[in-house]
Amino acid sequence: MKSYYVVDDEGYMVASGHYNHDAELKFYRAQHGARLRLGTPQNFVPTDAPSMTHRWHVGRCCWVCPAIDIASEWEKVRYKRDKLLAACDWRILPDAPTPQEERQAWLEYRTALRDITMQPDPLEIGWPITPV
Repeated sequence: MKSYYVVDDEGYMVASGHYNHDAELKFYRAQHGARLRLGTPQNFVPTDAPSMTHRWHVGRCCWVCPAIDIASEWEKVRYKRDKLLAACDWRILPDAPTPQEERQAWLEYRTALRDITMQPDPLEIGWPITPV
C-alpha cells in the first residue's frame, strides 16, 4: 500500500490517503493533477495536530492554525439560521394545524433565531431549542 497527499495553492495539505494499484493512482492524478504528491509529507504525524482547526503546511513542515475570517463565520451562522427559519415557516401560518400553546413556543423560537446575530461570537453560538 502506497501513500499520497494533495496540496492546495497555499501549501497546505488538504487530503491524503493510500492506493494499491496504478489504476487508483491514475484516478487520483486525474482528479488532483499537479497538486497530488506521492508518499507522506516530511515530519507529518496526523495525531500531533494541536486542534481540529490546524492544518499541515507542507513547505514549513509544521501545523498552522489559519486566521479565522469572522465575516465568513457570520455568513455560516446566518445560512444555518435561515434554513432553520424556513423549516418551521409552516408552523405559524394562520391555517397551520399548530395548537395555540405550541404556536407561541414556535413564535418565540423564531424570534430567538432572528436574534442569533446579536450574540458576540459566531464560533460560540447558543442555538435555541426547537419546540416539540
